[in-house]
Amino acid sequence: MSITDRGYLFPIQKRVEHIDTDASGVVHFARYPSLMESAILENLDAHAMGLHALERVGLSLVVVEVQVKYFAPSHFLDCLSIEVKVKRVQAARFFIEGFVYRVEQDKANTLLASGIFTFAVTQLQEGTPCALPKSIRETLKECMNDACSK
Repeated sequence: MSITDRGYLFPIQKRVEHIDTDASGVVHFARYPSLMESAILENLDAHAMGLHALERVGLSLVVVEVQVKYFAPSHFLDCLSIEVKVKRVQAARFFIEGFVYRVEQDKANTLLASGIFTFAVTQLQEGTPCALPKSIRETLKECMNDACSK
């Protein structure tokens, strides 16, 4: 059974690179939303509802709002795990929560940042908002329900 058969979202692993950090070797605050967005888009792609899939049917995905909370710093060469989950699905928007953890040896991972992304779908050519296609709404709800059952 593949991940797309089950309807869940999977974590993304990343090692902090030099380009992610400031002069003191600490990950710049602006990288955390970018890491979460990358994990979200990878998961959407895996469920055939990513940017290219939407583009093929004349739609585009836009971020309407991002809220991020920071808890602890990360440093050059840290191993990170970025996890995402569907929070809520509406007729024309959906909300995905992201979490960035530092992977720790022999103890629980440390939460570094969390965020909530609000997405909407628009018509590709006109840029006007539109309702989420039924297949996307259903897949997102399946992902949300699967996460709740764990």
